Amino acid sequence: MPVPEQPPGVEIEEVGGHIITGVPTAICAFVGSCAQGPVEDPVRVTSYPEFEGTFGGLSSDSGLGYAVQDFFANGGGSAIILRLVTEDGVLTETDYVGAGFEDADKGIYALAKADLFTLLCLPPPVPDGDLPQTVWKAALAYCARRRAFLIVDPPAAVTPSTVTGWPADHGLTGDAARNGAVYFPRIRRPDPLRNGAVGDFAACGAVAGVMARTDADRGVWTAPANAGLAGVSGLTVVLTDGQNGTLNASGINCLRTFPGRGPAVWGARTLAGTDALHDEFKYVSVRRLALYIEESVYRGTQWAVFEPNGEPLWTRLGRSVGAFMRVLFQQGAIQGQTAKDAYFVRCDRTTMTQDDIDQGLVTVMVGFAPVKPAEFVVIRIQLSAAAPTG
Repeated sequence: MPVPEQPPGVEIEEVGGHIITGVPTAICAFVGSCAQGPVEDPVRVTSYPEFEGTFGGLSSDSGLGYAVQDFFANGGGSAIILRLVTEDGVLTETDYVGAGFEDADKGIYALAKADLFTLLCLPPPVPDGDLPQTVWKAALAYCARRRAFLIVDPPAAVTPSTVTGWPADHGLTGDAARNGAVYFPRIRRPDPLRNGAVGDFAACGAVAGVMARTDADRGVWTAPANAGLAGVSGLTVVLTDGQNGTLNASGINCLRTFPGRGPAVWGARTLAGTDALHDEFKYVSVRRLALYIEESVYRGTQWAVFEPNGEPLWTRLGRSVGAFMRVLFQQGAIQGQTAKDAYFVRCDRTTMTQDDIDQGLVTVMVGFAPVKPAEFVVIRIQLSAAAPTG
């Protein structure tokens, strides 16, 4: 049964003002090859049987069907499927991010046709294979532009000692690194195409399902960790506590197996989450909450376009966004003894220059305390409005 696509109760109405409704937080896009279905045209499905009917289900020639199955098995409720095809049988870097594709809406950039996705999975072209390694950097940059979050599967051959350097070696660094997370090792689970024989598979679909389940049960502000992996019988590497500690400090999220509970997600750091970086978006839950707030506020304030850009507009924007943040505070999404400790909203002459105002640009600044009241994470949402009159 599909789970709700957004945290419960996140719809805010300001009396006499404008409504900001929280966007869905766990719409997961899957990009790869399928046996059938539309090509480079994103299609939304809300169950695995629906995926089977449109795209043909599992295939020994593609990892995508397995990832989608794992997503729905672990609590996912809404997926966008983007089918790619290639004449050579196996997808290459060019098929995903070839030169000029972003302008032509080809490869992963065909997701531009989808109104919204918040998670991105790129399963390997074959179930036990690897994604072309150069694709990850482009996908991470694209997620940063779309306010989405990338779930990264490192190569099957990496080990606990080599996986720590793999993200940096492949350019998964900088500000865009806040929009992705690595999960290691791969999962082991029965393969229906081989009479239930256990095989090795990328973990992205199962992890995305855990994120969707956590969002629905507890909210996007809750770390998607300490959560069991449904349908998973084991892991390709059994990690020790010592290895877990080293990987965690390096920004690698571990999948662990514990006695009496089976495989579970045991980490919640972004690619910017190494101890050495001290990044404000160190944790998956903090970054995804920020993306949720930014996308919700951006969409919920489009009424301001073409409004006169002056004090009355700024006041109305501040009230509307403040009402949205107040409900998040009441739900426990942000920390603080009082609302003043937990968040602030500003939209005035301190958030924009006179040149911004003359050009019809409006900047709303939202700060929130995801960990403790003294530490604010600040995001900026810029809108277009009419130039001032008079």
